[in-house]
Amino acid sequence: MTDISHLADFKIIGELFNEFIILERDNNMLLLDFHAGHERLNYDKFTKMVENRDIIIQDLLIPYTQELTETEVNFIIDLKDDLNTLGFEIDRFSDKKIIIHSVPMQLKDINLKSFIDDLLHDMKNLKPSMNNEINHYLMQKACKSSVKSGMSLSEYEIKELLKNLDINKPVLLCPHGRPILTVVSKSQIEKWFKRIV
Repeated sequence: MTDISHLADFKIIGELFNEFIILERDNNMLLLDFHAGHERLNYDKFTKMVENRDIIIQDLLIPYTQELTETEVNFIIDLKDDLNTLGFEIDRFSDKKIIIHSVPMQLKDINLKSFIDDLLHDMKNLKPSMNNEINHYLMQKACKSSVKSGMSLSEYEIKELLKNLDINKPVLLCPHGRPILTVVSKSQIEKWFKRIV
């Protein structure tokens, strides 16, 4: 098994498809899904804050509203207490609209439309009686929506991500179970090009 500790010591080769960071060390290439890495770090930090009841709430300068069906509004309002525990202050604005007044500071960059759309997409599988499972699920969805996808990272941002992964030593899976990184050996690459058999 390749040693993937001390990620900050890997040589940064570059970025691929605005999704992956290519790293090199000891005759190995490492591909790191930086969105999944950010999501994992956000999730772990947010989970600790929720467990310690240490959520800092950020009021929105302009409250966010979203038009929904009446059934969807009722579904979101059924989750109101759970969302409130996580730092989301949400209310019914009308029969077909919700309003969000605040979000957890940890997730201040959250895309609220994506977050609400994700919840509604899974509404058949989510029942208010699920208690702890609901909090876990809501945190997963919130952290996913807080990561800006499709964006390029500067070298400084890449180094900061690698440093944070080293310091926090998270499980190397995103909160949804997808791997954060994969390692390809030099010999594997040489086999692709038939340099070795």
